[in-house]
Amino acid sequence: MKKLYLFFLILVPVTVGYIYNVTFVFLGNILFYLLPIIMLIFWFWVGGNFKKAKVNILQAVLVGNSLGIISLIIWIWQFLFKSDAERNLLFAGFSQMFSSSISPLTAQVSTLFGTNMYVAIQIIGLIIMIVDFTLGYYLSKKRDS
Repeated sequence: MKKLYLFFLILVPVTVGYIYNVTFVFLGNILFYLLPIIMLIFWFWVGGNFKKAKVNILQAVLVGNSLGIISLIIWIWQFLFKSDAERNLLFAGFSQMFSSSISPLTAQVSTLFGTNMYVAIQIIGLIIMIVDFTLGYYLSKKRDS
C-alpha cells in the first residue's frame, strides 16, 4: 500500500503542471509566483516520504523523478527530432507538464543559454526537481537518524 501511495505522489507534478497551464489564464499572477514555491515544498516533502518508505537513494531519485525523465525524453523526441507537421500534440503537450509548475524559475535561468532556451527550460526544470527531491530525501534521513 505504501508503494502505491508513492506512485500517486509522483503523478502530482504532471497534474499540477496541467492545472497550472489551464488555470493560468484565469488566475495569472497569483499562480505565477505562488505555485513554484508550493511545488518545490511539496516535491521536497515527497523526497522525504521516499526515505521514510526505506527506498534507497538511487531508486528513490529514479522512481520519484521517472515521469520527469520520461517527459524530457519525449520532449526531445517531439521537439528536436520531429517536424511541426509530424509532432504528436498530446505527447508534445504532456511532455512539458512535469516541470511546468516551476517554469517561472526555469525560464529565468534558461535565458543564460540564448538560442537553446526551450531545451534549457526542460533540462533545468528536471534538474531542479531532482535536486529538490534529493534534498528532501537527505534532510529527512538526517531527521530520522
